Amino acid sequence: MPPSVPQYQGSVTPVDAPPSFAPKAIIAINVGGTIFQTSAASLCNADKGSILASLLHTPSIPLKAENPAFFDRDPELFAFLLSILRTFKKPASVDDLFSISDLIAEAEYYGVSGALKSAMAAPPLDGLDMKDKSVLLSSGRDFPSALSADRDDGSVIVSHGSKISVYDWALRKNGTLLTQFNCIDTLSKISPSIAVAGAVDFPGLHVYNLDKKIHCATVQWEIESPEVRLYEPTVQAAEFCPSNNVIFSSYESSRKNAHTILLIDVESFRPMAELGRQIGFGGSESSPATKLEWIGSHNLLMSSSVSGGPFGYRSDVKLWDIRSQKIVWECRESNPGPAVHQAKSDFLSDCFADVTVNEQFGSIFKLGVRNGGLFMVDLRQLNNSNPWVALGDTIPGVGGAQNRILGYGKQVFVSRGGDIEAWCEVGLKEKSKILRKNIVDNKQGSERITRMTAGGNRLFVARKGLQGVEVWDSLRSKAASNSLV
Repeated sequence: MPPSVPQYQGSVTPVDAPPSFAPKAIIAINVGGTIFQTSAASLCNADKGSILASLLHTPSIPLKAENPAFFDRDPELFAFLLSILRTFKKPASVDDLFSISDLIAEAEYYGVSGALKSAMAAPPLDGLDMKDKSVLLSSGRDFPSALSADRDDGSVIVSHGSKISVYDWALRKNGTLLTQFNCIDTLSKISPSIAVAGAVDFPGLHVYNLDKKIHCATVQWEIESPEVRLYEPTVQAAEFCPSNNVIFSSYESSRKNAHTILLIDVESFRPMAELGRQIGFGGSESSPATKLEWIGSHNLLMSSSVSGGPFGYRSDVKLWDIRSQKIVWECRESNPGPAVHQAKSDFLSDCFADVTVNEQFGSIFKLGVRNGGLFMVDLRQLNNSNPWVALGDTIPGVGGAQNRILGYGKQVFVSRGGDIEAWCEVGLKEKSKILRKNIVDNKQGSERITRMTAGGNRLFVARKGLQGVEVWDSLRSKAASNSLV
């Protein structure tokens, strides 16, 4: 005899209880007069607390075909969202039938935003197969001066002149807010609704609400000592550490006689501690940090600075243990004299133009200011006397203090004038892997790249003299990319 089927008891289950429908139970939903039948397992993929998720809790009458829940909405839009809940993939014809704005509006109503974001996300960035897909155009005539992208969903904010334009995960423009700055040099998005900004010619780190388009707070560097006077400290760099809810901000006095790195609480926006405070003119310790990156895998903060000109360059990179507030590793380099061709023996000692961390590779990468060489150091081998290893050619090509480097995912992006290189990990044999250079963009006559950032499997690029921000992503899926290695 077949097993007996438990009878419905009609009791009400608490909201925080597990779903009362079995995973294979059939649930009927009436959307605009069209009946849909789906499983409880599919509805489990809706956002927690959403309308669809609430159907999983025991109602007074089971939601069968003869008594479906009713929603007075578009059934065709719901069909696509239901397909996403079932397969976690975007239906092939969605781009031809509906606008992204319509889909997002329906997803927000039903509570399917998380599944929609995941389904419509770009494939993982693959430096061997990238394409310039679109351009973000901001209002006004000012050029982009700073970019900051959300690493999870690919939303981005762009500063141009005194304004910040806000784009959501679907790259729809969600408005523009006006700031106190003439031009923003530092921009960091620390949550979906909060961003911080600073400039080298305007005092303080400023906090903005991106949803309400308002200024929230100003964080100043102050010293409670009558013997030390700061002159309107300005911000050189900022970085957010989500695991510790801390904002790191590099300050320098406008008279160039003091600098520090402040640790700022993200809830109260109050300074909690300082790293590496320096007071006084001159000396080898006088350069403030112009770039900050958090290394979550090692719980370290990397700060770096580059200074110089026609008589030479000097660079410095430090790794800070924020718990002890001490330096655990430091590398100082200098190139005296004009930037001329270096001998092969001097290749590894080239001062860097820019430096970045890539946690996927467990390494720090630097870009030579003279010869343009790319170097890496393993975070596990920092105690070696000369830990830097050169990648690629001995004399790689174009150097320069204005070249930029960015580590993201399983690639390191390098800008050389108007060109973009992507260094990707590829396999040669079963266990052998190397970093291979790929020229992503070598359009002849392209304007010099001034900013790069990445998030949500997208690369954002700004160029000198151009108002738009380029959006790059990969063409192939992750599986297809891996099959080529």
